[in-house]
Amino acid sequence: MSMPTAPKTRRRWFQFILASLFVLTTLVAIWLAWETAFIRERKAWIAHNPAMLEQDPSSAPVAARIPWWRKLLGDEAVPSIAEPVDWSDEDCSVVA
Repeated sequence: MSMPTAPKTRRRWFQFILASLFVLTTLVAIWLAWETAFIRERKAWIAHNPAMLEQDPSSAPVAARIPWWRKLLGDEAVPSIAEPVDWSDEDCSVVA
């Protein structure tokens, strides 16, 4: 007479995958909120300071590029930002 073998326990892979998916979704949402806030702040600054975006006509044009995900979020590339001569170091740090 042989002894009956114990039934194999099923691993709970679905619980692991759903937990990982939840963590991944949370991290993507945090990153997306960060990027959206950055783009919103950048657009507000550009709208408030449009004169600083003018390029010097004597300089060669610069191709401005931004990552594809920022384009999807509605951001626009800006070739350069001109710094006024009469600004202090504190004013320049706000721009950077």
